[in-house]
Amino acid sequence: MNTNTKLPDGIYIGDSRNMKEVKDKTVTLIVTSPPYWVNKEYEEGMTFDEWYRLLESVFKECNRVLVDGGRICINIANICRKPYKPLTRYIHEIAEKIGWLCRGEIIWLKGGGGSAGDCAYGSYRKASNPVLRDFHEYIIVYSKKTFELKGKGESGISDEEFNEFSRSEWTFLPESRPTKAIVMDENGNEIEIKHPTSFPDELPRRCILFFSNIGDVILDPFAGSGTTFKVAKYLKRKAIIYEKEKKYIPIILKRIKEEVKIQSKGWTRYKIRKSDAPDLVNKSIRELREIAEKMGITASKSLNKSMVVKKIIKERKKMSLHSWFNQVKNA
Repeated sequence: MNTNTKLPDGIYIGDSRNMKEVKDKTVTLIVTSPPYWVNKEYEEGMTFDEWYRLLESVFKECNRVLVDGGRICINIANICRKPYKPLTRYIHEIAEKIGWLCRGEIIWLKGGGGSAGDCAYGSYRKASNPVLRDFHEYIIVYSKKTFELKGKGESGISDEEFNEFSRSEWTFLPESRPTKAIVMDENGNEIEIKHPTSFPDELPRRCILFFSNIGDVILDPFAGSGTTFKVAKYLKRKAIIYEKEKKYIPIILKRIKEEVKIQSKGWTRYKIRKSDAPDLVNKSIRELREIAEKMGITASKSLNKSMVVKKIIKERKKMSLHSWFNQVKNA
């Protein structure tokens, strides 16, 4: 397997405890999912203390490269059952030591997707020892030093998705299977390599759209299969990722070429609005209210852009239908 392939700019194979290629205070947003300490192949044999020290070291280095007001989105799950181990607690503990300000927690509801623990009922239909089955994970969001991100910019987010993403519950499906790539070994034989825990495109897509602007630098210190890099580029951001395992290079190179998969009701609503009324998509709320008033539509200040557009589209369809009836009547 050839791991000496030239990598695209921003992709580094190395230890993110020392991100020497990244200058101080140059990163706007970090989106990452650190190891969960569940004995995956990339953390095999790691003790809990080693896991804790690893995250502490990486997050301190992340703090160095973050701008003041920069954001950190950490995807993590609580693990085990006997006893339950709340990893979120330790993430908060490390963050507080560094001095990060917690913005809140997002509950990622997997919508019934995922296989881990799906059938682990414990004492089925008996109260002796039933087991809670996890169909959710967390995305904990922090800021460095201040909650406000200075500077002007456009994120590219629509009204529909902003309203959806501002809720603390996000629902979308996880990856249904490990990310794979076929490579040639030293003898010319095909072998399959896998990454066991890729998060779906929708997770970094939402974080990047909601917490950063076009042109900002996005970092993932635990790159895995390279999803954050792919999505950041798609959203017109600059991307930097670190992955210590060379064997995942073919997976990263394959994944960053794949189409971004969107799982958002807001995106669907936005596309419908754009197709029904492309002339209204980039209008300001003031301009939309003026258009509505000229059509005899009441558009109170309590209505947002999406609601006003819906009213205008509905009225246009009524006017179009009325015009068609008149044409038929006069034919």
